[in-house]
Amino acid sequence: MDKLEIRMAGAEDLVQIVAMQNAAFHGEQGIPEDSVENFSKKEPLCWCAFLGEKLVGTVAAWQEEGRTHVGRFVVDPAHRGHHIGKRLICAAFEDLFADGAEELYMEARAITVKLVESVGGKVVGETVPFFGGTITPMTLAREDYRRTVG
Repeated sequence: MDKLEIRMAGAEDLVQIVAMQNAAFHGEQGIPEDSVENFSKKEPLCWCAFLGEKLVGTVAAWQEEGRTHVGRFVVDPAHRGHHIGKRLICAAFEDLFADGAEELYMEARAITVKLVESVGGKVVGETVPFFGGTITPMTLAREDYRRTVG
């Protein structure tokens, strides 16, 4: 198997990122396609995980309502269960905290809640229905992440 490479996305990656997000969010979860595609208007920063030339995961961060949001977290179904997602999202957390973020905000699906809790995240509200599943509001403070991850 090729070595996993995690890096900030470049403009050349955007077509693959949108396709992966559409497959997961529209195809798997039933979120309207225009909502997925209009996300780029938020001017997100994206991180990608590649195995060789294949995009196998992506996550994004953007500013909204004075907070740094993290979301649009996707791992290719064929590569789930191999800890790619944790490595990818932690790389994004590291970059965001190194860039000065004190706290990150997320609305996470159940599996992501567990992952973020494992690195110091906290649930900050009620779980609510969202397109055939649920989302839970969470925060991750830099100090909690550093204390948990080391």
